[in-house]
This record gives sequence, C-alpha cells and structure tokens, in this order.
Amino acid sequence: MKKIKLNDNNEIPIMGMGTWMLKPSKFKNVVQESLKNGINAFDVAQIYNNEASLGDALEELNVKRESVHITTKIWINNYKNKEVFFKSIEQSLKRLKTDYVDLLLLHWPREKDDNVKIYKWLIEAKEKGLTRSIGLSNFDKETIEKLILETGVIPATNHLEIQVHNQQIENVNYCKEKNILVQAYSLLRPYFLEKSFTIMIQAMTDKEKNMIDSIGKNHNKTGPQVILRWAIQKGYQIFPKVTNTRRFKNNLEIFEFKLTKEEMEKIHKMNRVDYKTIDLINKSLDEKNEEFLDKNPLLFDKYFKNVDKDYLNCSAKEYEAELEAQEEKIKEFIAMKYEQKND
Repeated sequence: MKKIKLNDNNEIPIMGMGTWMLKPSKFKNVVQESLKNGINAFDVAQIYNNEASLGDALEELNVKRESVHITTKIWINNYKNKEVFFKSIEQSLKRLKTDYVDLLLLHWPREKDDNVKIYKWLIEAKEKGLTRSIGLSNFDKETIEKLILETGVIPATNHLEIQVHNQQIENVNYCKEKNILVQAYSLLRPYFLEKSFTIMIQAMTDKEKNMIDSIGKNHNKTGPQVILRWAIQKGYQIFPKVTNTRRFKNNLEIFEFKLTKEEMEKIHKMNRVDYKTIDLINKSLDEKNEEFLDKNPLLFDKYFKNVDKDYLNCSAKEYEAELEAQEEKIKEFIAMKYEQKND
C-alpha cells in the first residue's frame, strides 16, 4: 500500500480501514481480510469502544506490531484535566495491547481557550513516546491557527468530514498550506442515502449521483469508486469502513484508474455547502428532536454533548447490543424527520 509522508517525517498508508460502529463479533474477520488485502492501517477511537476489539484481533492473528499502523482518538470527556487525559491514553494502549500508537488525535475541539491547553498535553504525549505522530479531528482553520501560534507545533493530520457536495474547501486549503494531511471521513454516506433527513445529513441529488455514475462508466467503475478515487487524487488519506469483506476488492480497484482533469473539475463544482456537522446539529434541533435525542443519547447531539455518559467502559457484548438498538432508533429518527419535512 502506498504511503504518504507526514510533516513530522513519519509515514501513513494512503488507505486504511474505518471501524466506527463495526460490531465486536465481526472485528477479527474484518481485520484478517483487511490484512490479506494489504490494508494494514486501522482507525479506532475511545468513544467507538473498539480499541480492545482491535487489540484482541491483532493478538489472536499474531500480527507484528510494526507491520500495522494504528490511529486512535481521545474523547472529549477525557479532556477534563491532565491526569484524566494521560490516564485515558494509558487505558487506550492497554486495550490496544501496545506501548504506542502511530497517530493520536484529539477527537473534537472544545472551547477555544481549552484547546491550547489540551493540545499541549497531546504534544507531551508524543514527547513521552506514547505516539509517533499527533493530529486533530474536526478542527477548523481558526482553531488550528491558534494552536500553532501558541505552541509552534503543526499537527500532522486533520480528520475531516468530506463529501463531494461538502468539500470543506477553506479548511482543506489551510491544511495544504501548512502541510497537514487531510484524513477524509464519511466520503460515501451521501451517495447511499435515499433521502436527506436533516440539514447536516444531505443525500446526493439524482443529478449529482447520475454525474458520478457517468464518470464511473467512463472507467468501468462504480460511483463509490469514483468518489474514493477523487479523494485519493485530492491527496487525502481515506479509510472506508468495510463490513462485507468482498468490498475490499472494490476499494482496492480505485488504484487501477485515474480521473481526468475535466472529471476532477466536474466533481469540484458539485460542492454546494461547507459545514461542520456539530455546528449544524446544534442549529437543526427543535423541541421534538430534543425529546427524542434525550431518550437516545448515542444519536447526534447527545452523542457529542452528553460527555458524562460513560460509553467507554461497557463490555463488547453490551456495546454490540447498544449498536443494534441504535440501528433501530436511527431508522425511527429518519422516519420522523422525513414526516416532519413533508408535513
């Protein structure tokens, strides 16, 4: 797998495996198939409650630590103070069964003044050898500028939600200017949505999807493969989640073709909104939604805001049951929003 050189001279594979909401019972098989297909970078997080699943899988498969690239993210309720912050890293490493990670991220920004203090702790984690590289997730240009100004340390990566109609152009351009690698997540979600059901979760229009599909036909490839290829040619690292292991082959086929300059320009012109999910979550909730979300804290706003709720220490079995329950609740939420839209 081709690697990208980071601004700290470390390297990261251009494609990894996303793991959010991947059930613990499927983890070992997916990791095994990922490695068989040459994909050896894994993106996990404290809040995903899947660090132990990855650690167990790698141990059971007898995988050498130096042969894989591990990214994890520190969750916001571990920003409370320095002791809690470093204790959480210690626990992450224990769950992952390793002495270090390759990339350690702050999962979400907090209040502006707090971010500098927390970022300094992240820098210290690298100095202590707990991680080889440090980065951010969901941070905007203004916040990163302040971190660099106050510390003199440029993060290696920024993990951003990017889609063809939400290209985060300002943030991406700033990252390129500072040689910060953009790690693009949720690239394919709008393609597979049948309909938009909130302000921040927008399905691609039929016209947009047809355009992507037509580009794919030029190369005998699918629409999702075009989107992933577009991201690669933009210079992003990508980590599509795979639950059906047959899709590894589809993902790897994106390295078999190249989009033309004209095709890249067509996709560039599809951008119609630059948003940060968390901001639009806060703006799009009405009283009925709040009542629903209070009962379903893993969904959207409460997932981010209810930092005192402890999802980090439940067992794999409990978490898998929670994920299954959330799938049903998400369907209910979609139906509710669609009914509101059509009232």
